Amino acid sequence: MRAIIALAVCAILGITVTSAVLGYKAGREIKEEKKAGAKSSYEEKTVNIKDLFDNVSIQAAKDMAVDLQSSADGKCHVHYYDSDEVIHSIYVEDNTLVITCEDDRTFGSDIGFGEDPYVTIEIPARQYDKIELVSESGQISASQSIRCNTLDVTEKSGSMYLVNITADTVQLASESGDVSLATINVRNLYYEGKSGNLSVVNVVADNIRFSVGDGKFEGYNLLANSTSAYKSKKGDILVEGCDSPTFVFDSVKGDIHATFLSPKQITIDSRSGDIDIPEIVEKYNGCCVVTTDSGDVTIKYVEG
Repeated sequence: MRAIIALAVCAILGITVTSAVLGYKAGREIKEEKKAGAKSSYEEKTVNIKDLFDNVSIQAAKDMAVDLQSSADGKCHVHYYDSDEVIHSIYVEDNTLVITCEDDRTFGSDIGFGEDPYVTIEIPARQYDKIELVSESGQISASQSIRCNTLDVTEKSGSMYLVNITADTVQLASESGDVSLATINVRNLYYEGKSGNLSVVNVVADNIRFSVGDGKFEGYNLLANSTSAYKSKKGDILVEGCDSPTFVFDSVKGDIHATFLSPKQITIDSRSGDIDIPEIVEKYNGCCVVTTDSGDVTIKYVEG
């Protein structure tokens, strides 16, 4: 009897697994078919820009993925896709490379296309005045060396990935997309977010100001010559191996964990969170002010 039950269970499991596999394959085939159909409605295009410019302004489509790169041949190239419902305009005006998009798509009209690179901008590797990028839900990335006076990036729900940026001022804003920054050399670095997570590695700046809202912040090797300010509502703040003459932490419910490279004179205003800070020393190298309602506070010094 037990053998019969065991065989029955195995049979049922076999049918279940087979059905799951077939269902997965069918779903995948349908997705690939839709994706292929969506791709066929787009035409890949390339524009080679001959006019010189000192500024870049990009207004992306709702889900446009934008990749900003340094060109290999010292010239400007823009690679993109157009369709009957998505039409790009690319031109140079008033010393500015302008990229805009007229997007008349309805929801689900091009399922699957959003995963592919939408626009790639290759610009000569030199100093620019202002670079401005605006997108709603597409990924924005700059993975090669970019030099400018001002970098201004606004993203609603898409992710942001910026590496090797040298600038006077970098201003970033995101509502819910995750943001990753690495190797940033600037005078002023500002970020304003609502719920997306922010991860930052290797920054040298005069002033750093990050506000993450309900998102989580992680920062490693962040060095500021003047002020480092971190603010959150519910999101936790983690700062490791960082230094600045002045640290300012402001959190409502998020926990604060910080490891400094040098001793600070620490002042904490907390209502109910647990506090763990180093013992008082004779000599400080700057100050740290912490304000929190209910988040825990842990501050340590890097052991020399």
